[in-house]
Amino acid sequence: MSLSANGGLGTRSTLRVRGLGSTYIGVRVDGIEVTDPSSTQSSFNFGTLTAGAVNRVTLIKGTQTAIYGSDAIAGVVDVETWRPVVEGASGRTTLEYGSFNTRTATSSVGFMDDRVELAFTLSRVQTDGFSARSSDTEKDGFKQSSANLYAAYQVSDALKVGVAGLWSDSTVEFDRSTTDSSGVSDETRAGLRAFAEYTQGAWVHELSVSQFRNNRYDAKGFTKSFIGERLKAAYLGRVELSPATNLAFGLDWTKERASLDGTEYEASNKAAFAEAQFTLREDLELSTTLRYDDYTDFKGQFSGRAALAWHTTQATTVRASIGTGYRAPSLYERFGPFAGGNLAPETSTSLDL
Repeated sequence: MSLSANGGLGTRSTLRVRGLGSTYIGVRVDGIEVTDPSSTQSSFNFGTLTAGAVNRVTLIKGTQTAIYGSDAIAGVVDVETWRPVVEGASGRTTLEYGSFNTRTATSSVGFMDDRVELAFTLSRVQTDGFSARSSDTEKDGFKQSSANLYAAYQVSDALKVGVAGLWSDSTVEFDRSTTDSSGVSDETRAGLRAFAEYTQGAWVHELSVSQFRNNRYDAKGFTKSFIGERLKAAYLGRVELSPATNLAFGLDWTKERASLDGTEYEASNKAAFAEAQFTLREDLELSTTLRYDDYTDFKGQFSGRAALAWHTTQATTVRASIGTGYRAPSLYERFGPFAGGNLAPETSTSLDL
């Protein structure tokens, strides 16, 4: 895994997992997909991800398309924001100061008891930055305000409902070329997810609906306004068939829309998947996954994955997996000013040991 940036905080930064960049990595914050549907290739700018509200980051490496769909050939990054860890009211506040006159302030408050979990975080980061061009004395600054909300309520022993939300507003300065150092980009993100989880015996059912909107504006860009929207509805079921067999299955529907300088494009996808996990013996586990996606623009796509875990000792586990993946062309690639015509999804086959 590696991370490269075009400059200081806020500038375009690319995470690479096993040689594949951000275009092939799914990113979720509290269950909300935050890749930008309006970017040239649907991806997330890691340069705007600050640590203020983050509680935990999980990176699932390797092809995850069979579970998460397109944009997960290299893996998935799952970000969980701050949560209270003790009963009653709690909170934290952090203030930081660093190089390039970088200032960060974060404040989180929350409440937790046997039925309620509530967390709210406000964060602000600002820096004078530096120029990516060694010959340029002009600094490229960055500033961002953000808010995150998570709330869950245990209605009964069987039913839990909740909501998660995010918002951020940022401005970053950058050098366009060796002769133009006046680049400024403004970006606003907003997302909301509501979910309900019902448990009945060995069965667990979860329904969720989420919406995400990303708005970028560059007054001097070739394309000035980029607005991306994603609406998603999903069902996930889990059941323990026996002590040695677990089954998970799901359905989801996603609609993406992009507006490029006022010209709008959209596409949708329906998908179904199933995953079976088997404990073959005390030290050996097997999982198999199959997924089918049905896009409005091109033929349906199958993807699959099989993984084996052998616990040779208490401290050592040998893992092997093989999987197929795909990346659907972004709306910009299909319909934008440099559209490539009748593009088909990229496909991959990977083997990990």
